[in-house]
Amino acid sequence: MKPITYILLSVMLCSCYHKITRVGYGESAEANNDCKVEIVKFMQVNDSVATKLGEIKLGDTGFSSKCNENDAMNILHHEACGLNADLINIVEEIPRSFTGSSCYRCSAVFYKTKTNQKKLFDSTQIKQAASTELANEKHNEVVRKNGTANFLGYIVGYSAGAFLGYYIGHMLFNPNN
Repeated sequence: MKPITYILLSVMLCSCYHKITRVGYGESAEANNDCKVEIVKFMQVNDSVATKLGEIKLGDTGFSSKCNENDAMNILHHEACGLNADLINIVEEIPRSFTGSSCYRCSAVFYKTKTNQKKLFDSTQIKQAASTELANEKHNEVVRKNGTANFLGYIVGYSAGAFLGYYIGHMLFNPNN
């Protein structure tokens, strides 16, 4: 029984964060997390304004527990600092839901803005992204409301899993009872 317990415990402890898929770059060395990075959503970035450094997709491992939107933003910020990026554009996001995944999932693109275009970039495209942010406020309110349903789902799921695990373990290791 001990080997099964150790395997289940290691799976639960090792896979509690987002599943990270990197495109166009590898895992960076330790980055300075004090770098300044602008995070925007659903913005069209012109090649004359910024250079694309890579893409990332944050998904769900199936055993993830520390995978809310704040955790995702921390991962994106850390990855951007490792790439020396100064802009993160979230191009796809899938919020947590009771019926889908308990994780906030997203895809993002990392950019390095061109020095001569910095002022133009800040004044025109960031304003465009700000209007998208206002539209996403309603979406964020729905995500917050789903938190209670997710919590109840966790309780029911963990309770059912514990009961079934105990029952199956009892049947396998104590067949005479």
